[in-house]
Amino acid sequence: MSLTQRSFAKRDLRHLAIYFAFLCILVSGCQKTKDSDKSADDEASRESAEIHFVVIDDQPLAKAIERQVPARIGTKVVMQQMSADEFNRLDFDQLKTDVIVYPSWMLGSMVERQLLMTIPKYVLELEQTAHGDVLPIERRIVSRFGDRELGFSLGSPSLVLHYREDLFRKLALAPPKTWAEYQTAVDKLQAWHASQNLNQPLIWSATCEPLQSEWAAQILLARSAAYIRKYGTYSTLFDIDSMEPLINQEPYAKALTELAAAVKNSPHDLRSMQPADVKRAILQSECAMAITWPAKGDTNANVSDDQQVSIAELPGSATVYDFSSQSWKSRDDKLPRSVPLIGVSGRLASVARSSQQSSSAFKLLALICGKEMIAKVSPSSENTSISRTSQLGNASAWIGPQYSPGADQDYAQAIERWNDDQLYLMSLRIPGREEYLQSLSEAVGKTLDGGDPQTALDETAARWREITNAHGLEKQKTAYLRSLGIKP
Repeated sequence: MSLTQRSFAKRDLRHLAIYFAFLCILVSGCQKTKDSDKSADDEASRESAEIHFVVIDDQPLAKAIERQVPARIGTKVVMQQMSADEFNRLDFDQLKTDVIVYPSWMLGSMVERQLLMTIPKYVLELEQTAHGDVLPIERRIVSRFGDRELGFSLGSPSLVLHYREDLFRKLALAPPKTWAEYQTAVDKLQAWHASQNLNQPLIWSATCEPLQSEWAAQILLARSAAYIRKYGTYSTLFDIDSMEPLINQEPYAKALTELAAAVKNSPHDLRSMQPADVKRAILQSECAMAITWPAKGDTNANVSDDQQVSIAELPGSATVYDFSSQSWKSRDDKLPRSVPLIGVSGRLASVARSSQQSSSAFKLLALICGKEMIAKVSPSSENTSISRTSQLGNASAWIGPQYSPGADQDYAQAIERWNDDQLYLMSLRIPGREEYLQSLSEAVGKTLDGGDPQTALDETAARWREITNAHGLEKQKTAYLRSLGIKP
């Protein structure tokens, strides 16, 4: 064998050795990859086998989740229920849960305490999330704080007008478009009832508005919304630059005066009534109008065949107050505009920062709040509403048999218009919320007792300054901007 031949033979042997070495590494690597994949699968299986939930102030919703999740997915739900007060007393460093389901208005305090994880982009892009199907107000405002999307919305109801369609037809009344028309309807209904010798309930009111505790404040805000909100205006409850309270300005005093006039002759103890109580009153023929929201819940009302309860948007206003010039101005179209108050109720579901299996928790919430399962879960609660475009055709899930035919369509159309128009007033959801609302409710109470509305609201504004300073002015300003969906 020549030198050249031996050289080629050695080279071939070296190539063969390298080939076999590479083959061994490849086989070994494939085995490691299989082992790694198996380990990841085992970990995912362990993660998804049991998810811990804390549900705040909503037993029916907790039961619906416990019932639906294991039946449809197979995941075990470990459920803990508590009130908002109990939750706020917890040592949050010791909070060990994967998911928190809570009133939407608690989002600000949750963020302040750093209890929640931001929803990852990949979760929002999952097919089961169907993020584009979520209504714009729920997706862009209710479930966000600043530029962070933190919660999956189970729906957040807004106050609407319930009215006895049969009585309105009899008295040639139309659903009021303005608060002045609302007062006219109150007067006509009261006069009609006084002139009748009918077998009516012992307690009957032209209208019922929930004024228990913080609801007095929320009703005042709902009545004020159309007076203060226009496109491009963000300084509504506070001046967004200085955090100076605006609650004692003219439109709020006007709304408070009108509120007192509307309910002054009601024999109902409205200061002990919440929205569910008011809804029950109109369904049981105890009033002709009511400000509340529809929910099937546990209302057991025997409604006569001739009674028809329908739904309309709250009255609005053709003029809006300009805080900078301190004057009233006509809306561009010169027409009355109803402006909903959002954030008064509703439920959000978020993954807790304490979760050790956040990926599985996020995917589970995407399923629970997705198109299919949310239809089985959300309507069980009196604190939820339509949250998806795909639910607009199924508004009957929130409308009980006590309502008039077509009431479900009226409710869906109102929600659709709010989301198309994107003109709304956001209720308070910043730290100190309970203190702010309590102070405003006290102003309502003083006015109902015969006090001067402007004086009561001046006292409220002074109290709001104290609350803001106690929490830290700059801190509250940042929280307020974020609550409006504005990045500071």
